[in-house]
Amino acid sequence: MMLRFPLFFGMANFYSRRRRSLARYLAGSVLGIALSLVPLIVVMEVADGMIKGITSRYLELGTYHMEAYIPENISYDEARAITKQLDALDDVRDAFREIRGLGLVYFKGKRESLGIRAVSPDIYERDDGIRRYLRLKEGGFDLKERNSILISAPIAEKLGVHVGDNIQMLALSGSASGQLIPRIKSMKVTGIFTTGYQDLDKLLVYIPFDTGKKLLKRTAFSLMLAVKVKDPFGRLDALKERIYRVLPEGSYLYTWYELEVSQYKSFRTTKALLIFIMALIVLVASLNISSSMVMIVMESRREIAICKAIGAKNWMISLSYTFSGLMSGIFGTILGTAMGVFVSININDIFRLMQRFTDAAVRAFNFLLNPLFGVRMESFQIFNAAYYLDRIPIEVRFNELVYVAFFTIGLSVAASYLPAKKAALFNPIELINRY
Repeated sequence: MMLRFPLFFGMANFYSRRRRSLARYLAGSVLGIALSLVPLIVVMEVADGMIKGITSRYLELGTYHMEAYIPENISYDEARAITKQLDALDDVRDAFREIRGLGLVYFKGKRESLGIRAVSPDIYERDDGIRRYLRLKEGGFDLKERNSILISAPIAEKLGVHVGDNIQMLALSGSASGQLIPRIKSMKVTGIFTTGYQDLDKLLVYIPFDTGKKLLKRTAFSLMLAVKVKDPFGRLDALKERIYRVLPEGSYLYTWYELEVSQYKSFRTTKALLIFIMALIVLVASLNISSSMVMIVMESRREIAICKAIGAKNWMISLSYTFSGLMSGIFGTILGTAMGVFVSININDIFRLMQRFTDAAVRAFNFLLNPLFGVRMESFQIFNAAYYLDRIPIEVRFNELVYVAFFTIGLSVAASYLPAKKAALFNPIELINRY
């Protein structure tokens, strides 16, 4: 019974039945909270999507989940036997051999440096991670012929290469005396692919494993055993110890986190900094409730005096205005969260629409001003896939939305506390005499 009055009076301050709308001052505060939450939620979801998308591509196509480097005296056949032992471990999904090297490709006077990956021809069928993130734009993942090669779309575009073309590849090979000898081999392009991340695309070409054995010099870090595990984001220390027992003495084993720790921490630090900046915007918007509540308290002093005269306690008055601030925070959070999630889910389409509008504006600018003043504006990309993914993967994390909601509502309640406390301290006699 004692809580009915604070709730009723607080709702009356929040929603005007006569105007059938939110209180004049609180409506702006609700909208301010909602608009401040949109960039915060978009940054959180887009940053998570970018980090997960880039990290997953490195895990499946770049560094893999784990990389094992074995001594040079271990033959290729012995290495294959080791991968079979690794396959037998419970938490290992797949293990395979890979030879890495550097080289150049030539085509019609154009050349491009690249990183060479010599892999088993059946790796595409075996590994679902490679199938998930390596999209074939032309041809197929065909490495059955010894002279076949798969190149990435950026390299193919620079060279003007298509499936079926023959290109020249130069690679450094070792001799019996230990010297490096450049070897040139004619290769036939059987597939053109993209990973969706140009930093990886610029460094990847695939050739058959047997061809790599002949072309590339065998060093301590050229033959690598790639290990895919069932839970790459879990604790890998125990599994790492078990894998070490299978590897020959003198081997080195690295997890993906050890190989990419600097980049991964850079992503996380950037995300934390952006969220901190966006949270400050939410803080400022929430504090706007305080000024709104001050104005409401000043306008409703007569009602406060009447309520106190009929027996309302100080804590009831204070609680009623705090409840108004709570309702403002809840409504603003619901509206802002809905808007933020909608923008996040459609962020790729929004970027495309913004790019079309920007391109149209640049064309209009050049059409109108270039003939008169000789001024020409160059087109630019709002979202440049050369530095990011070609498409942002969005996966809404509801636990993060809950944290944001509690944070925003808590700020709203805290911002309304001081005006609510001041309202409870009004002297009813003075107010009644004044009015």
